[in-house]
Amino acid sequence: KAVQDASKKCRKRYMGGVPFSVDILPYWNKIEAWKLLQNMHKGRNVKRQYLKRSLRKAQIEDRLYTLTEVNQELTNAWKRYRRIKKSAKLLRPNWLEQKA
Repeated sequence: KAVQDASKKCRKRYMGGVPFSVDILPYWNKIEAWKLLQNMHKGRNVKRQYLKRSLRKAQIEDRLYTLTEVNQELTNAWKRYRRIKKSAKLLRPNWLEQKA
């Protein structure tokens, strides 16, 4: 009951309707890192330090990737994210209970 009351009073972030959980975060970090690598290959400005930090967070090796590798890995990362996203509503209460 106390967790539900606290959750209602907290600031809400509307991020695609996916409840936040630490279990989902690694999947999202991988998507962000692969998107940065894709943007770098497309010639967009990507700060190197930001890219390195994102790769480290996503536990991806910092090396040169071809554009086809990046696109394939990004597609796989999205598939994994969509699969775990279905259980996000179940993971959120578990995370709140661990935090409390």
